[in-house]
Amino acid sequence: MEKQVTQDTPPTFLAQAADDPISPVANSYLMEVALKTARIPVETRIFRTGGHGWGLGKPGNEVAQWPQLFKSWAERNGFWKK
Repeated sequence: MEKQVTQDTPPTFLAQAADDPISPVANSYLMEVALKTARIPVETRIFRTGGHGWGLGKPGNEVAQWPQLFKSWAERNGFWKK
């Protein structure tokens, strides 16, 4: 996916758990580097635990905060009005 980044790629929010057994966390880091290299705004949130497929977050798990983090990012980048 990181090879698909162009100047037309929109600002991007990445969120992943470091212990995801399906998608290696290295993929998020590769994407982040590609976006930064192309000067595309990116915010990356890597959670220590959480596994794969959180939906809107598992209550009591650190990944449960991702929807609020995304909302704040979207507001700052003009995708979401307060």
